[in-house]
Amino acid sequence: MGTRKRHYIKEESQAFYGRDELILLDTHIWIWYVSKEIRQIPSAAHAKIVKAEIAGLLRICYFSIWEIGLLEQKGRIHLAMDSLEWVKNAMEQTNASLAPLTPEIIIKSTRLPGNLHADPTDRILVATARNIDATLMTRDERIIQYGRQGYVKIFSS
Repeated sequence: MGTRKRHYIKEESQAFYGRDELILLDTHIWIWYVSKEIRQIPSAAHAKIVKAEIAGLLRICYFSIWEIGLLEQKGRIHLAMDSLEWVKNAMEQTNASLAPLTPEIIIKSTRLPGNLHADPTDRILVATARNIDATLMTRDERIIQYGRQGYVKIFSS
C-alpha cells in the first residue's frame, strides 16, 4: 500500500467517523457532486459530503463561484446552462451554505504558512477552511501535499 493510500485511510477514519464537522468543497468536487458525476468522487468522500449536507455543515467558497464563471468563459468546463444559472440551481439543489469571505480571509490567503503555490483560488479556499475550521475536500494534489504538512485539514477525495 502506497503512502497516499495510507494517508487517505488515516484521513477517512479520523474525519468520517469522528465528530460532525464543516466540510468545504473544492470547486471541482462541488461541480461533480451537483452534476451527479459520482464516479469522480470515491464512495467514502461522497458519504461524507452527504452527511455534511444533511447536517447543514456543507460549505462553498465564494471564489468557487468566481472560478466556475472563469472556467466556463475560458471553455475549460462545459455546463448545461449559463454559469450563473448553474450556480443558482446548485445552491438550490443542495443544503450548502456559502462560507464567509472576509477581509481577514483575503489577507490571510496572502500570508499562509509553509509553501503553497500562488493560485489565488486555492489560496482563498485554504484560508477559508483554516478560518472557519473546516475540512477541505479536494483532489488537488498540491493542496493535499499542503495539508499533509499540517497547515489545513483535508479530506482527499
